[in-house]
Amino acid sequence: MKHALLLIAVLMISGCAATPGQSTEQTSEQGSVQSGSESSSEQVEQELGYEEIIERSHQMFLEKGMTERVESAGDKYVLTANPDSDFKAGLYNETFDDILNVSRDNLQLFTVVSAKLMLEQDDTVIEEGEDSVSLTHPDYGDFTVFFEDNLIVAGESNNDGWTGTFEYQPDPETLQRLE
Repeated sequence: MKHALLLIAVLMISGCAATPGQSTEQTSEQGSVQSGSESSSEQVEQELGYEEIIERSHQMFLEKGMTERVESAGDKYVLTANPDSDFKAGLYNETFDDILNVSRDNLQLFTVVSAKLMLEQDDTVIEEGEDSVSLTHPDYGDFTVFFEDNLIVAGESNNDGWTGTFEYQPDPETLQRLE
């Protein structure tokens, strides 16, 4: 349990060395492009701006759940949540075979949730990259998230504290360990 609490502290404060930058404006286009006749139209989804991608990713988290596979300080962690009516979330340290129950009050441990909360804060520093956005806020961290198919699929600390990949489904094995 001590190791899980240590990870929480590391994840919460990893990234104190913020890169100076300015907040960027969203410059996305929405909608779809249709080609061909009405009976055989093909829709191509436009790339969304980072705000819409973060919102969409957060919504997927709420609807489907999530699993973050994170490596930090040489340890491997699985952070997972099942949003169904019997809400369950856990942080599993694979290195020490230790698991911690995560309550709804601590959902900011999930990168997607922190990113959403950071968007709502005026003092968040945002630097847009190609298929990524860097977010810095003293209360929520300093990290970069990476996009694919208009969803957040990976993240990393801006000070080499952690790296992770994200799936929009709970990890049943980890959740079983909570029982």
